[in-house]
Amino acid sequence: MNLDREQKVCVLIVNPSKWFWVKSLFLGRMKTPPAIRLIGTAGEKRAATAEEIDAFQEPIKAFKSLRGYKLLWEEIGHVREIHFHSFEPVQMGPFKHGAAI
Repeated sequence: MNLDREQKVCVLIVNPSKWFWVKSLFLGRMKTPPAIRLIGTAGEKRAATAEEIDAFQEPIKAFKSLRGYKLLWEEIGHVREIHFHSFEPVQMGPFKHGAAI
């Protein structure tokens, strides 16, 4: 796994608001950045505690009867702590024909 070699991580968080995207497309510009990048470092892989497993599975328990739940989340056994040390807004270029983003 990549985290065993390099512990740097980057998480992209995108604004999920449909209104934000419709308004931005209508106006042809964005008043605020559409996303931010969180930059940090992942800790060592370790066994998850019972409390961590419960906290992770609680919000997704409605999907427990689905096959995807079993494949992805049923056997959570390990975790890594992530420490974020910086963030940066994601800027998009102008809304022009042929403009790169």
